[in-house]
Formats: sequence, C-alpha cells, structure tokens
Amino acid sequence: MNLVKTFFTKYWSIHNWRSLVLFLLFVLLLIGCAHYGRRIRLGNVEFFYTPVISAVEAENFGNHLVKRGLPTDKHIILQLDRVERVFELRYIILRGMQQDDRFLERLMVAVSTVPKELYPGAKIRVFVTDEDLKTIREMKI
Repeated sequence: MNLVKTFFTKYWSIHNWRSLVLFLLFVLLLIGCAHYGRRIRLGNVEFFYTPVISAVEAENFGNHLVKRGLPTDKHIILQLDRVERVFELRYIILRGMQQDDRFLERLMVAVSTVPKELYPGAKIRVFVTDEDLKTIREMKI
C-alpha cells in the first residue's frame, strides 16, 4: 500500500490527473459511438455494419445502394445487421433531426433491388429507429 501511495505522490501531478480524466472521457466518447458497429463513408452517409456482416458484404451492400439512387448529399446514418438469414437495415434518426421522407423513399427503392440483383433471394427488413436503435416503425418493401 505504501508503494502505491509513493507512486501516486511522486509521479502523478495535477497535470497528469487532468490528462487521465481527458483520456477517459475520450475513451467513453469512442465507446458511445461504437455501438452502431464499424463504419463506411458513402458521401455524407455514415453506413455502419455489425460484426455478423463482413466488410466485403457491407461494401457491396452500400455501393449497391448508391448505384441504385441512394442520395449521399445529406448527413444520414444507416446500420446494416443480419439476424439469421435476414438483413436488417436501420435508418437512424438523431435527436433533434427530422425524418427525411424523400430520402426514405429513395432508400426503399434502392433496397428493393438488393434481393434481385445483389443477393438473390435475400430477405431484407428496413427500420426507422432513434439513435438508441429503438424501432420507430418498420417499412414495407
């Protein structure tokens, strides 16, 4: 115990404590953002994917959506997941932001081509969620 006390009194000044607190706040910020998964940028669209989706699948899916008309000019957040054999795509609406219905319509058109062109026979569910991934509504494809 005396060794620990000596270490902290000798090697940790007030400046080091501030640095430690700032570092811990930074780590907490990173952890808070990481719950959506890994990220790919598609213009201004942040496209996240969970660990059950490979990086190649995520790239293919995201690029396919862009080729099929997904607008990339506004800051939008999407997340791709898979439960059993069903892809789940979430359109995440941050607090204080309005749902962009025009974007949602174009997203649905792009998503509807995935089972025919990219992953034949794949099932896809699309959800509008809040930033905590709580479903606001499920969209019909």
